[in-house]
Amino acid sequence: MDRQIKVEEIFKLFWKKKFFIIVFSFFFSILSISYSLYLPNKYLSSVTLTMSEKSAGSSPLDNIPSQYGSLASLAGINLGSSDGQLILAQKIIASRDFVKRLISFEDVLPNLVAASGYNFDKDQIIYNKDLFDSSTKKWVFKPAKGKKNPPSYLEAHKIYTENVLKIDYDLDDKDYLKIGVEHLSPNFSSFFLRLIISELNLLTREKDLEDAQKSLSFLDEQLTNTKNLETRNSIRLLIEQQLKIKMLASVREDYLVTVIDEPFVPEIKSSPSRFLITIIGTFLGFFISLLYVFLKEYWNFSIYSDGAVKQ
Repeated sequence: MDRQIKVEEIFKLFWKKKFFIIVFSFFFSILSISYSLYLPNKYLSSVTLTMSEKSAGSSPLDNIPSQYGSLASLAGINLGSSDGQLILAQKIIASRDFVKRLISFEDVLPNLVAASGYNFDKDQIIYNKDLFDSSTKKWVFKPAKGKKNPPSYLEAHKIYTENVLKIDYDLDDKDYLKIGVEHLSPNFSSFFLRLIISELNLLTREKDLEDAQKSLSFLDEQLTNTKNLETRNSIRLLIEQQLKIKMLASVREDYLVTVIDEPFVPEIKSSPSRFLITIIGTFLGFFISLLYVFLKEYWNFSIYSDGAVKQ
């Protein structure tokens, strides 16, 4: 025999079971508060970057006839636009090879992989004792199959990109790149952000110095073997540009990107949002309690689209 249940009947059921619903929701609220208090605070240090002089402005290469583009290509010189330097910086910062470079610095790998808390009174990072012994500076965990001790740069890269590094690049504002570092230690977040920027510029400087020297060697050889005056003038322009690159790379620390506002030591936590966690947990408990009451009463019924329930 079919029996239809009206929406009003369901609301009466919920009102009848209101004490259970309130207690159940309150229980979930307490669990949410406990969980949010268990989570350690994290602190975000951020900075805004823009392109350095290396990447901006006109170049004497603009005056080189297009027919000599192949010569520049052979010398390893790019005649194209400098647009996209900030995208290049973003890709470098998030790359595995760059993380391998970063973890070569003392304490960076333990701070990325093994940090579990922070002692403000002593200004010390607290490490997971099952992973890292801070007194002996040794990794103490037994690696799982396929893993390494100490952790590999691949493991560090996963944590770095998913939990530590924050990148914000707005396609509508291509002249600026915002990056940040979130960590349990406010001091380390600031230090690590400075290290990222410094190593980004240093890595680019080293590569461009090497490339410029190779290009100059090639161009000097071509200049010696070329008799055509127009071609020799074009080669001289290419040489001039490479010498400019060598000069900038040798004297400028902010070679690829320039910092607009310096990295800072954050004073206010960035996460977790304990209020939001509590609200979500309470609503989750409220929803589960309603669902439980409904299913317990009408387990053998199905709901019509018009709100009726049929056995």
